[in-house]
Amino acid sequence: MNWATLCRRLLKMGVSTGLSIAVCLHLHLSPLFAVIAVVLAWEPWGNDAVRNGWTRLLSAFIGAGFALLFFYTLGAHPVIYACITVLTLAVCYYVNLGKFRAIASVTAIAILPTMAGAELYEYITRVMSTLVGIILSSTLNMALYMIVSMAAMKQKKRKMLTPGP
Repeated sequence: MNWATLCRRLLKMGVSTGLSIAVCLHLHLSPLFAVIAVVLAWEPWGNDAVRNGWTRLLSAFIGAGFALLFFYTLGAHPVIYACITVLTLAVCYYVNLGKFRAIASVTAIAILPTMAGAELYEYITRVMSTLVGIILSSTLNMALYMIVSMAAMKQKKRKMLTPGP
């Protein structure tokens, strides 16, 4: 990977993180899960970000759902954390979520300490926050991809139009 590509990707990551935090704060959501989704959405191409966005969201739903279920039925205990992690990874493996198992596991473990008292509300706000991160990251990744693709297409067009030796 060359420096220009790395700088572009880091710039996209920084802008996505900043915008995700701003949108979450505006909507009175915790930005933690949006930032996690943005950081875990490090995709090299815009197409991949859009294609994988729904899979990321599904994995966040699975992780938060298991956290809600286990916390509501069994409480928060280190053994429960371990059970949630193992079950989340197993289900994600079974439904073939591939590299997005990390999002499900991190979401499940990160949501547990914040769930005291308002479990359903926490579940909804965490998934909404994750959705904000995924949408903004995918949109910016796609926009960056379009800019780079357009520049490459213009360069090919110039080469085609210039007379050869």
